[in-house]
Order: sequence, then C-alpha cells, then structure tokens
Amino acid sequence: MVFLEDSLADTCTLAEVIKASIIAPLIVVTKNKKYPKRLYECLGARHVVYTNCNDITFLIH
Repeated sequence: MVFLEDSLADTCTLAEVIKASIIAPLIVVTKNKKYPKRLYECLGARHVVYTNCNDITFLIH
C-alpha cells in the first residue's frame, strides 16, 4: 500500500486503519523532510520515500 503523505495527523489516523485492515506493507511517500524516517516507521511504514517532485511515477517502474 503506497500512502502519499500531506499531513502527519492524517497519516497517523490512516496508518492505524490501514494496519488493521491490510496485510501489505505500508510505503509512505512524502515531501515533508522535517519528520524523520523513524517516526513513520513507528506508525507502521515499512519504507519511507522522500521526494521533491510532484510526479511520483518513478515508483511504478
């Protein structure tokens, strides 16, 4: 499950719902570099991708 993060509060809420509903690993894609990778991992993310671009099609390749 790829999650495009815009708001940390929304990420916390949705991560809880996703973890309870889906077995697939959670991947967070964010532009927000002020929060460390470890924070997202504590929320349940297996991978965190920091990006500056709006086009994230690179994840599909």
